[in-house]
Amino acid sequence: MKFKGNFGELTLNINGTEATGTYQENGTLKGEFINNTFKGQWKNKDLEGLVEFTITNDKLEGNWKKGLDPGPMKGKWEGKLVNSISSNENDQSAENSEDWDIDSVTIREILFTNCDGVSGQDVALNTSAFSPVDDFDGIINYLNHIFSDDDVNYLFKYIKYPDGEIILYGSTYLLRLGGDVFEDDIDEYSLNEIIELLKNNGIDQKILSIIENYSEEGTLTVGDLIENLLVQPGQTVNVECIDNGYGNSNYELIT
Repeated sequence: MKFKGNFGELTLNINGTEATGTYQENGTLKGEFINNTFKGQWKNKDLEGLVEFTITNDKLEGNWKKGLDPGPMKGKWEGKLVNSISSNENDQSAENSEDWDIDSVTIREILFTNCDGVSGQDVALNTSAFSPVDDFDGIINYLNHIFSDDDVNYLFKYIKYPDGEIILYGSTYLLRLGGDVFEDDIDEYSLNEIIELLKNNGIDQKILSIIENYSEEGTLTVGDLIENLLVQPGQTVNVECIDNGYGNSNYELIT
């Protein structure tokens, strides 16, 4: 990721929870990147210190101080993301993918967050950068079309880099099935009945296959959708699940 701000151009490289970066002509960064927040050290020529910043909505905002001893950070560190495409409702269209044309589907609101009791600000999912399948934007658009949550209006957003790789941001890490397709409680249906109802109501066959093979008692991990729909084969993708109620976790997808 590249940012331009009050410290010139900053490049941040993320590998799992580890992060390194460069800024200005000779400055370097090294630390951890967790929950969209970098905490670490900066070095520039003969000087060094601590820095902490958070990346949200394509903006970098934080503080820094000289010296490595703990203490208040009063200096501002700010920047705005460049050379990437941020996800939003306008740029994630399915125009280039007939298989994921949401205008042709009848089913809506079949996927819901299964992280009950917490708001959309308390749970999330982030991935490391990976090369997506060609029609990834259409797939994401379709998944957002059939997802519903009281706090957010998307399942996935993404950042796309010039080399074609993307980073995914998910609004939850665990899903449950439901919606008006099931007139009564979904627990009253067998898996075969769930599959048949979804098939008859127009859900895409690829999604149907994942639900058939990976769902358990009406739940589905977001990682299964990413692994089976969005990642090109031959890659290892780090997934960070953020849960401010029960704790964070990490795992790898190997395709």
